[in-house]
Amino acid sequence: MQLKYLLSVIIAIFTICLSASSQPHLSLNRENFYLGEIAWKQPTSVEYTVTNTGNQPLIVTDIIPSCGCVVANWTKSPIYPGNKGTITITYDAKLLGHFHKSASIYSNASPQAIHLNFTGVTVQKPKNDVNAYPYIFEQIRTDKNEITFPLVYREQHPVITLNLINLSDQPYKPELIHLPSFLKITKKPHILQKGEKGTIELTLETDQLNEEGLIQTSTYLSRFQNDEISKDNEIPISVMVLPHILQKDEQIKDIPVITLSETNLVFNIKSINADETSQIITIANTGK
Repeated sequence: MQLKYLLSVIIAIFTICLSASSQPHLSLNRENFYLGEIAWKQPTSVEYTVTNTGNQPLIVTDIIPSCGCVVANWTKSPIYPGNKGTITITYDAKLLGHFHKSASIYSNASPQAIHLNFTGVTVQKPKNDVNAYPYIFEQIRTDKNEITFPLVYREQHPVITLNLINLSDQPYKPELIHLPSFLKITKKPHILQKGEKGTIELTLETDQLNEEGLIQTSTYLSRFQNDEISKDNEIPISVMVLPHILQKDEQIKDIPVITLSETNLVFNIKSINADETSQIITIANTGK
């Protein structure tokens, strides 16, 4: 009798352990978000990344905001193990002053509820308008999520500026990981304090390119110290490189120049009604 009871207890414990080890797990890239100053009556959104670090499909069943001024949207389909989903929280910003809002996430994972928080201050004229930085890299926002240089010649060195703002509570050092050798960067400032904005200037060094035509690669914005590369912080780069241009006077004076004897063709009614008609245009090279 005692042996049967002991076996029943062991089986029950094993079942509980097996159930606990086989379930979804909801992991967030962050739970707190500092928005800084935002514009009055200009709805502002924050995006959270959800990762299923468990071994069963994760389903976010509901998100309940702390007030009617907050609207939540999220990935409704199952998030399979190792995959990601998104949660977007939008605040209507209809009230001036400091705010502290939250939202509770409910899912089939344990714990059942996880709480998100975001804070900031609504002002009529913000010093740093986060809406001008629509692309989110954790708690860093930027005005671009890709770097595209227009048609450039090898002699040219165009510059593109990446504007960013630090919405974290900690000082932030902007870094671009796996930056290609043909790009030179200048950072201003080198360290961004909480709520501070800065720039990364990218100068294209065309003399470092070994080929012409379309060149595509990627760099990665470091979101925090010792960050790693992933699709979440990838910034694609594309460059269209053209051959050398003729810039020197001695080169320009030697190029051919086409000249036409006529640039307008005029046909009378008789010639139009005829089966065939023609005019002669003389082409001359007035260059050297």
